[in-house]
Amino acid sequence: MGRTRTGRRGRGFTLIELLVVIAVIALLMAVLLPVLGRVRKQAKSVVCQSNLRQWGIAFSAYVGDHDGRMPDTPGGPKSWLLVNSHPWYLSLKPYITDYVDILLCPTTSRHTTSRLSVLAWFHHESEDDPHIFGSYGYNSWLGKHFYNRVAGHAGIPVLFDCSFYHVAPEHYHDPPEYEGYVAGRPAFLFMGRVCINRHSGGINMLFRDWSVRKVGLKEHWTLKWHPEFDTSGPWTIAGGVQPEDWPEWMRRFKEY
Repeated sequence: MGRTRTGRRGRGFTLIELLVVIAVIALLMAVLLPVLGRVRKQAKSVVCQSNLRQWGIAFSAYVGDHDGRMPDTPGGPKSWLLVNSHPWYLSLKPYITDYVDILLCPTTSRHTTSRLSVLAWFHHESEDDPHIFGSYGYNSWLGKHFYNRVAGHAGIPVLFDCSFYHVAPEHYHDPPEYEGYVAGRPAFLFMGRVCINRHSGGINMLFRDWSVRKVGLKEHWTLKWHPEFDTSGPWTIAGGVQPEDWPEWMRRFKEY
């Protein structure tokens, strides 16, 4: 009586055994959580690239129907007009279903407390569609001013992770002073809008040949944003930039 089937008295775990189990579980969590975090980030990046590929199909259809012309940007590439304008995604509405659903990269949130963070999003209002939230920007040099009838090129940015719905970068634009910094007017459309660490040291980008890939943050200054853009400018290896020239938060990223 009071014995188990094996003939030994039943007993629970000792305190030391419980502590060992807890320690093992804590160790496993410490090892697995960063891995799971990286997998989660990678999954979001894959979805983001899928969004851009869908936009690429829409851009391609638009170009086919408009004699090779890309959508124009209201007010020209230097415009920062928000209200009553007609941004690129409204031009593509006839070519894509549920376009609002793929305007936001999965790493962003329209509920973030600061638009100036890596999670930055834009809120646009127009007569066509009020209260649109998005996190992809358009190279506004692609409108009537440049590149309208240029054939596909892998080095020409079209659409990308951004904190505004269009930008007009120049090779002499300085990088953001700190991570998440976005200058106000008149620097509203400067390179800082796309120099955001949204995907582990880079952003995702759709190019003029409709390919999609990740672009390093320092690589932005080597892309052909418009015909006069110097891809060997002061912020490139060819232009003589040194690691210490970059803001401290960017020094750990790959050089180009």
